[in-house]
Amino acid sequence: MSGRKLISFMAKSKNQDHIIVTLFKKNIQYLVRTEYMHRDDKVKETNQEIDRNLVYRIFCALELAKFDEIVNVDNAEKVANIKIYYGDQEYLEFSISKDLLKKEKGLNDVIECLINYIDDSLNREIFV
Repeated sequence: MSGRKLISFMAKSKNQDHIIVTLFKKNIQYLVRTEYMHRDDKVKETNQEIDRNLVYRIFCALELAKFDEIVNVDNAEKVANIKIYYGDQEYLEFSISKDLLKKEKGLNDVIECLINYIDDSLNREIFV
């Protein structure tokens, strides 16, 4: 899928599995790609169109997040990573912990919107 990346969110799961949810803008559409990875092998990929109002809500929530106040998260506490793109390949990257999500409502709202695109059989409760 070609398009401009806007946000990429990677959540770690058990047994070296991880899930990557990426928000793209392609022409006038907004798309979400969800990749399910086991080690370095892609197991499954889904692509869905996302409503422009939800994209607006995500970016409003990003504005509420106080990224300049986020300190380095210890790797032992890290549950996810988020990249916010401001150019084709330029991005800001942040590590996310459960404690951080409890403190940062804006960031938690962004994650809640993105995890809705993760398969229901996976445990989302660690993020919300």
